[in-house]
Amino acid sequence: MTWAPRSKKELDVAKKFVQSGGGPGGCGTREECFRYCDDVSHIDECVSYGKKTGIMTPEELKEAEQVQTALKKGVKLPGGCTSKESCDTYCNDPAHMEECIVFAEAAGFMDKEELGEAKKVLSAMQKGVRPPPC
Repeated sequence: MTWAPRSKKELDVAKKFVQSGGGPGGCGTREECFRYCDDVSHIDECVSYGKKTGIMTPEELKEAEQVQTALKKGVKLPGGCTSKESCDTYCNDPAHMEECIVFAEAAGFMDKEELGEAKKVLSAMQKGVRPPPC
């Protein structure tokens, strides 16, 4: 199955990819590049590529740089996750909330207000309060 751009933004990204001569790690398709760059061990190369080509949105680049900076400071990803998808899955489990809040704080993903709210929820959960089912 091949990928076809559905918007001007996607077309611009595809043009930048072609102009760059291929992606990081030698990836040649959108799917290969997502798979390659979803592995946190390739974060330096992928962030560098994203900056150089402008292929990442400013929000994507900021988030990737925050993770990159945290890792360089020695912060460990929660639960030993190795990709955005595996980290999201791990952190969506309320049992891992404390560990994920610590990482989010260290990486700068939460401002003081969000952090305060998250810690209140965590404290309530540790006291046995459970949120209602969705």
